[in-house]
Amino acid sequence: MTEPKLLATIIQIDSHSSRRRSIHPDGTIRLLHQHNIPVTRENYLRLAFGGNPPEELDGEIEAELPEELRIDVVTKAWKEELEADLQAKMRKR
Repeated sequence: MTEPKLLATIIQIDSHSSRRRSIHPDGTIRLLHQHNIPVTRENYLRLAFGGNPPEELDGEIEAELPEELRIDVVTKAWKEELEADLQAKMRKR
């Protein structure tokens, strides 16, 4: 089964459960791992929100995401990586 179809199947099964829909980082990541779906922000949000994640997350929901998937952490890590690359290039000159 392809990744999008598998994710859709998981979402469909989860939406039939009686559990309240909310973000449960450990459970969501565990499901992604169990089904060999890459743990990305997009996949996490699609699964956590039953296939319909909001376009923008408010701060409260963002804070509930696993740290490595939060925009603020991702942005900071990306900037640090770019800065390190730039410094390495400057040293080579």
